[in-house]
Amino acid sequence: LDRDEHEVVMELLAGVERVLGQRPRLVVPEGIQLVTQGEPVGAVYLVLDGQVSLHRDSSRGEVLAHLATSGPLIGLVSLARAEDAFFTGETETEATLVRLTTEQLQIVISEDPSIGSTLTALAIRSLTRRLMRAEDLHLQNAMLAEDLEAQKEALAATLEDLRATRAELVERARFAMLGELSAGIAHELNNPVTALVRAAKHLHEDVDAALAARPRRGRRWPAPSPRPRAPRRSSAPS
Repeated sequence: LDRDEHEVVMELLAGVERVLGQRPRLVVPEGIQLVTQGEPVGAVYLVLDGQVSLHRDSSRGEVLAHLATSGPLIGLVSLARAEDAFFTGETETEATLVRLTTEQLQIVISEDPSIGSTLTALAIRSLTRRLMRAEDLHLQNAMLAEDLEAQKEALAATLEDLRATRAELVERARFAMLGELSAGIAHELNNPVTALVRAAKHLHEDVDAALAARPRRGRRWPAPSPRPRAPRRSSAPS
């Protein structure tokens, strides 16, 4: 398990070729699906060179699960469990592969049991890498959930501030409208009041001019009414 992974891959390939003979190397271009999620797996792929990514379909589309953590064995888990492919394996770069069917693996392991140990060691390394990647993703998701909760609380506080600011702006706009309305009413009242003041001033001037032009008399105007005289008593003797 502590050996270089490429050495283990080449050792496995050498053991397979001792039993089955020279295996063809498949040079696969980028973007080719080796296994498809939900479909039967009839063979495994030993990756000699290049990168293969593993994807999972979800309700929100395809999600990348493994790239550098996919390992050199593609399809082994599903093949060992006799189930449909759990991932979709797709070449990310041009890759050099060796394809081994279920029957070929059974023949190799039955002929040389030591190859089974090499295959097991390689599978453990690949699955350990994927498990560590899954744990990292789980930790990242937990941290993201905490960050999202903190952002949610911050957004709620910001929303409350925005509501308070909006209410204040509405109140200010209301007072501004009242001020504009009052200014308009004052302007409309000032015009006729000014006209009345001017008319009263002109009338006052005209009255003063008329009074000044009237000739003055010796007696007061209007003349005081005479006092009534008392009746005279009769002087004839009784």
